[in-house]
Amino acid sequence: MAETGTIAIAIDGPNGAGKSTIARCVAQTLGYAYVDTGAFYRAIGMFAVESGADPDNADEVAACLPRIDISVSYEGSRQRTIINGRDVTDDIRSQQAAEAASKVARVPSLRGKVVELARSIAKGENVVMDGRDIGTVVLPDAALKIYLDASLEIRAFRRVWELEQAGRPAEYATVLYEISRRDHRDKTREASPLRIAEGAVVIDSSRMNAEQVCARIVEELAAVTGRG
Repeated sequence: MAETGTIAIAIDGPNGAGKSTIARCVAQTLGYAYVDTGAFYRAIGMFAVESGADPDNADEVAACLPRIDISVSYEGSRQRTIINGRDVTDDIRSQQAAEAASKVARVPSLRGKVVELARSIAKGENVVMDGRDIGTVVLPDAALKIYLDASLEIRAFRRVWELEQAGRPAEYATVLYEISRRDHRDKTREASPLRIAEGAVVIDSSRMNAEQVCARIVEELAAVTGRG
């Protein structure tokens, strides 16, 4: 957890709610470090699949962990995710990596590895961190906890647009189904299920743009800390 004198903002929410976009915007506005924990799960999930492990098999996934060295670097305000010396920042944005991440995230030992890494990054500096269990598990003492949500349909539309912009077009119906399945896995898993953290501010971004959500979070921070 962040040390005394530093500020942590925890942003949780389901897939496609815009957490990464908003977290980066808030971090840039405030001059804080941005930490994308979802990238860690995507990277590990991708590594497991590439290693021949079944992401649905907890034992096979756990067996991969000793062979994984994961770290981050920053290119301006953009987080670069490195696994075993390989920069996988762009590779892990695929829908396949997202699916693998949701499956391997159910493995307790893997979640422990990610929590340790995330807390080490947050230690000693102001951070904006997004994920599924930041306010509930990773940084429960965060100065500000946000639960960012949006309707399933809006989240699917945003994901399709994101994939198209990256040159990976996808069918809306397929993406809608995959996000719905991921929501179910994230909310029902035994290890750190997705839920609203105690004291979190719930923001529905369905009818808001990124700038509006970012401004709202900065306002909420100022209200609770007097800083912003």
